[in-house]
Amino acid sequence: MEMMFEQYGFACDTATNGVNALEMIEKVIQEKKRPYQLILVDQELPMVDGLEVANQIVRYCAENNASGAAVPFTCLLMTIES
Repeated sequence: MEMMFEQYGFACDTATNGVNALEMIEKVIQEKKRPYQLILVDQELPMVDGLEVANQIVRYCAENNASGAAVPFTCLLMTIES
């Protein structure tokens, strides 16, 4: 998916799990770097599930006056077994 976005000129960062994703968001806000415009979150992330990650992102941005710094979007993926 990262390659697909990069083909259209988007810069992408990829987290390996929910804890890593939250650390990345916190770092961007603390260092006052350019905020993420879109965050795609898989529901079944390791360590912290995607719904909790999305809730924590919203809460962290609000607590740090960075509302709008991130637009969490939860992507629910399903596996179809044949």
